[in-house]
Amino acid sequence: VESKFGNIRAISWEYAATTDPAKHEQLEARFNTQVKNVEAAFSAYEKTIVDDKDRELYNDVVKNVNALIDAKTKTIERVKQGDAAGALLEVSNTHAAIVDAAEASLGLLEDYNHHLAKQGIEEGTAIQESALNILVGVALLIALSLIIVSVLTIRSLMRTLGGEPVYAAECVNRIAAGDLSRDVELA
Repeated sequence: VESKFGNIRAISWEYAATTDPAKHEQLEARFNTQVKNVEAAFSAYEKTIVDDKDRELYNDVVKNVNALIDAKTKTIERVKQGDAAGALLEVSNTHAAIVDAAEASLGLLEDYNHHLAKQGIEEGTAIQESALNILVGVALLIALSLIIVSVLTIRSLMRTLGGEPVYAAECVNRIAAGDLSRDVELA
């Protein structure tokens, strides 16, 4: 929007300074195009307004830009009435203040949008960190569950097989070596 109303100001200067009717017609067409572009930008932005402060700042920008468009329209009318010198003086005296007000209100809206974007990034980062923490927690729970299931399975197998596998291996090795002098304890 800022570049578009900057063009409106330039068109005002050029319109008031020239006396060529063909150039006036060309400038009016450019002005009307710029107004349509500004209206399209406003329409697009209006769909993205997120809260009351955003709405308030947007309305202030619209008010100031509409004041600039109204001033340009008055400049055109003055020139058409034959008062190009008065139109040029009006552009010189009033348009700068109107453009400054429009730029200031647009700057506030832009700053607020930067604030909203930063806030959105911070919220997104917090959500991402939270999701990562949940993922790590779930992974730890799964690992702990696997350890518990493994321990329980091993204990169950040892009970089913009876005794300690190390003791059973010692007994088998003694018997294989021909030592039948000791008793084998059964659980």
